[in-house]
Amino acid sequence: MPKFFATCPKGLEGLLNAELVQLGAESVKETVAGVSFSGDLNLAVRVCLWTRFATRVLLTIGSFHTDSDIELYNGAYSLHYEDYFSSDQTISVDFNGQNSFINNTLYGALRVKDALCDRFVKLTGSRPNVDRENPDVCINAHLDKKNNVTISLDLSGKALHRREYRTEAGIAPLKENLAAAIVARSGYVSGSVVDPMCGSGTLLIEAAMKAADIAPGLFRSSYGFEKLKDFDAVEFTHYKREAHARAEAGKQRLIDARVSFYGFDRDPAVLEKAVQNVERAGLSQLIKFTAGDLHELKNPVTSHSVSVLKRNSPAGRLRSFRPRRIY
Repeated sequence: MPKFFATCPKGLEGLLNAELVQLGAESVKETVAGVSFSGDLNLAVRVCLWTRFATRVLLTIGSFHTDSDIELYNGAYSLHYEDYFSSDQTISVDFNGQNSFINNTLYGALRVKDALCDRFVKLTGSRPNVDRENPDVCINAHLDKKNNVTISLDLSGKALHRREYRTEAGIAPLKENLAAAIVARSGYVSGSVVDPMCGSGTLLIEAAMKAADIAPGLFRSSYGFEKLKDFDAVEFTHYKREAHARAEAGKQRLIDARVSFYGFDRDPAVLEKAVQNVERAGLSQLIKFTAGDLHELKNPVTSHSVSVLKRNSPAGRLRSFRPRRIY
């Protein structure tokens, strides 16, 4: 059974672990800044589409021990890249880790790239070209402290926290998966929310997406797994259609329940960016913005309780309060 590793910011491992279990992953195990798991490629595709916390999902091709750069080359050469992609596709190699004989990550990446290309030349007579800007296939090589190297394929393409609803951001934008973690840590599930200092609206969008059961990857234009040989385009189309249906049903459920999300900020310019982000996320019916100073904040909800994001509380907790109570 294929093995995968989902990376995430430190501190989010527990959230990611629980999420992977819920999505059907097997042999789930936490480590620093990531969680390993097993499953088929279709599971990994669903993880890329539905994860709120992962940064990347890596498919492990193989691992080996190395005590020299020659052993690094030989180990990388031995792996069956041709099972996953062809020589007419472009590649990039990312190498991380150092030891006594690999003290430069660029050199490590070069050795892995040379081994990969030499293998393709021997098998097919041609080699993949390198494209650092927009490669078809991204290869990740990790050297640990025990001189073990793991080589993986990046199934994500661009980092998964880039949901692609946000092309506009404020001065200090919050990464989408960190915003989702703040929402999750708060215990929020559903109900109206107020963000008194909303900036470009990331927290509100992530809260609304969680409440409406919207897949975080639904707005992305592409993924790394789409260029692999075993990619099932028909099945992926089915997953996206299912996600679209769940999103529409979830949004209508919130509208019927009169659940709303309110953002306030003193900077009208950043609120214009927030409005554009919300429109791209398809949440204009649920999320509203008002320019104003925090000290003049008025309760926008008159018929039911609401959660307010207090930025000066631990982990940005969401706290509930009754309609007449103003923060």
